[in-house]
Amino acid sequence: TILSAMGLFAYIGLAKHGHFSTATFLSFNVAFLAFLVGITWLLSAMGAFTRDTAYLMMTIAPVLMFATPVFWSHETLSPDMRLLMYANILTGYIEIIRDIVVEGKIPNGWVVAWTTFISMFFFWLGYWFFRRQQDAIADVI
Repeated sequence: TILSAMGLFAYIGLAKHGHFSTATFLSFNVAFLAFLVGITWLLSAMGAFTRDTAYLMMTIAPVLMFATPVFWSHETLSPDMRLLMYANILTGYIEIIRDIVVEGKIPNGWVVAWTTFISMFFFWLGYWFFRRQQDAIADVI
């Protein structure tokens, strides 16, 4: 259903309107989905061995949510704090989507490169960890 929705969005955006932001938005969704799949693999493998993973996520998720620049922009921060802001993994995705959807411009190349690197890193880390622990997970469950 996700792929069909993305296909419909691409058809409407490119065939009807022809704006660059549709194709750009879809390409960044692929990187974001890779990040989410990697995190899911990692957390599911960890959750099979310890039940504290749920409590850890209940603590980390609100911190990440309030530390992401959803309601504020990086222009409001001092130049020293802007670099620290990208320690939050979700900041790059938020900035890219804001640039494409709200401002209608092509995102910063460094932000795109950093976000793509983080996405691929977590995708492969989650895959590697899940495959490494797959037999032990089957024994535990």
